[in-house]
Amino acid sequence: MRYSVHLWHALARSPWLRWMGIIFLAVALVFTVGGSAQVSAASHAPATQDPSVVGKWNLRVTFPDGHTEPSQVIFGADGVFVNLTPAPGGGRWFSTGGRSFTYVFAETIVNASGVYTTLVEVEQRGTLGEDGKSYTASGNGYVYDPSTGKLLAVNHTTTVATRA
Repeated sequence: MRYSVHLWHALARSPWLRWMGIIFLAVALVFTVGGSAQVSAASHAPATQDPSVVGKWNLRVTFPDGHTEPSQVIFGADGVFVNLTPAPGGGRWFSTGGRSFTYVFAETIVNASGVYTTLVEVEQRGTLGEDGKSYTASGNGYVYDPSTGKLLAVNHTTTVATRA
């Protein structure tokens, strides 16, 4: 299994523990990343530095069947990645040279009744636009059953993003 399926499987057994963990993680990452991005942009960005992916982004993710979904994410100056919508999640991002980067994260999906239905682990490779105001990415989302940890699907997606 990939990254954290065993942890998510354990959390799936306790709805209260799962929600407390998700809320704590989301709040902690938003405050950490938000502060890092502001400090980095204000004090560590010389005028000659190439554009950086650090900051908040609005995304359009396209799935294999052609449908698209909006999303919003944050890339922290310290390599932390936070998925804000449509489902909470977190992970890491890495520069791979020039304007290229990779990000990996896990998100939990709940249905309308608040029942935890799937864990999705995402791996994307992206390229920042020359002006630093957009990026494109593509990669895979691995969809797992939270009760068994069984891989249900692998979805190849493409992403177009603009700064929020």
